[in-house]
Amino acid sequence: MKKVVAVLLVIFLIINFFSPTVFSTSKKTTYYDLWLSSKYEQTLYKTNSRVVYSRGKYKLTNYNHGYSFQFPKDFNFDIAKDKYYVRLFNKSCRIDLYHENLTNKNINTYIDDLTKSIRKNIIFSRYAKINNYNVRIIGYERKNKLFEGDLNYYHYYIINYKNKVLLIQLKTDLKNLSINKKTVDQIIKTINFNERKKVNNYNFDYRTVSGEINYLTNGYKLSIPKEKFVFGTFHEHSRDIDKLEKTLETRIGAQMFYKNINQPYDSYTEELVSKGKIPIVTFLMNTVPDSSESYVEKVIKGEFDNTLLTWVENVKKLNAPVLFRIGNEMNGEWTFWSLKYTYNDPDLYKLAFAHIVNLFKTNGCNNAYFVWNPNNKSIPNYIWNDAVLFYPGNKFVDIIGMTAYNFGNTKYSKFSYFDELYSDMYKTYLLNYPNKPMMIGEFASVSSGGDRPLFIKDMFEKIKTKYKNIKIVIWFNKNDGEYDFDLMNSDLSIKALKEGLKQDWIIKEPIQKN
Repeated sequence: MKKVVAVLLVIFLIINFFSPTVFSTSKKTTYYDLWLSSKYEQTLYKTNSRVVYSRGKYKLTNYNHGYSFQFPKDFNFDIAKDKYYVRLFNKSCRIDLYHENLTNKNINTYIDDLTKSIRKNIIFSRYAKINNYNVRIIGYERKNKLFEGDLNYYHYYIINYKNKVLLIQLKTDLKNLSINKKTVDQIIKTINFNERKKVNNYNFDYRTVSGEINYLTNGYKLSIPKEKFVFGTFHEHSRDIDKLEKTLETRIGAQMFYKNINQPYDSYTEELVSKGKIPIVTFLMNTVPDSSESYVEKVIKGEFDNTLLTWVENVKKLNAPVLFRIGNEMNGEWTFWSLKYTYNDPDLYKLAFAHIVNLFKTNGCNNAYFVWNPNNKSIPNYIWNDAVLFYPGNKFVDIIGMTAYNFGNTKYSKFSYFDELYSDMYKTYLLNYPNKPMMIGEFASVSSGGDRPLFIKDMFEKIKTKYKNIKIVIWFNKNDGEYDFDLMNSDLSIKALKEGLKQDWIIKEPIQKN
């Protein structure tokens, strides 16, 4: 009997040794999950809207923008970020309301900017008289359903008054389109425009907010204490970091590199960990060599899961903290995961982000941490394209990223120092995403038109004294067209960086073995 048991045990061990690792598919996050999460996430932002229930209906008043309306009791509502939008939702639809001042623009320009990326999907465009408003209604369809129960029918309702616009976006499916259209019609019939009542949200000293990062695994720890931060770089050729370190005569604590969504695990990640550096992997949701097409929908459908699982498997084995920056600058139309390529529906970006995070977590890769990183400028510059619309939720985001470059004196910019680039964005993100550490996912300065050595010195001083919640900064050390960002081009810039890195609040080897 003992021999039989021994033989069976050997067979079992052989089968398990040679069997491939079985991975779980990504847990599915629904639209409703995203909307409900957004409603209840804690912020320091003071909502300036009120919802009152009376006679079987709700009345919502947005004092920030000066309007009110009624809506049915079977709808949930989100007024947490009413400066940007208010939202009604249930499992069959989402209704978002955006208010905008048409400063230096007319309504035709606004509509052109709104619809330029969805024109081929428009089913109809017409005017309707509702509640004495001449409402422009535009219906469009996303023809590819991504999953069972997808909501792929959209209507815009555009109300123009007193050089302002109230935009309503309905998102639903064909089955529920008719009933949800009637709901929007009823909402518009009850809209009243009132006086605005502003509320002051900046009632705290942002300079005192100082976060920390402590990520622990069985093998390694990543520690960035309060009032300290890590300086890192990006290089076109990754090992150019060695040349920069040799020139600086010191260590650099982090390195960012890009990977397209169809590129498998890169063992350079292990090399960075072995040197005590933080690996920061930026996933771009397009592919090589075809980098001009958006793959957000394919990510949601799991078509790149096999490639992503090579990262899951190897990062899990590495057992060290690794940061993943997913689809950065999604609020800029130059990225292939922006609204321009996702049917004016930020939910698609959020679902793709959540899908990638879920793939790691479902398969037990708990040493991967995720960065959400918009650009400082939303292009096109409208509320319906603001970065806040793309936030996947606290459940999926570990670090809030920021990006702002000093492009110098151009047609669209001037030489700017740290406060000018980051002050407003930093304060806004502290309000909207408290308890999250921050990083600058990429930034740099040109050398012409101002004093770049002073820019570098100012950056170190400002983060130390005013921007204490920034824990990692990444210098984009590569010339980009006419912009000379490469620090190796300037002895004075190298000298300024060398002096800054001498400070004792700069962490040189943030990843250590336990």
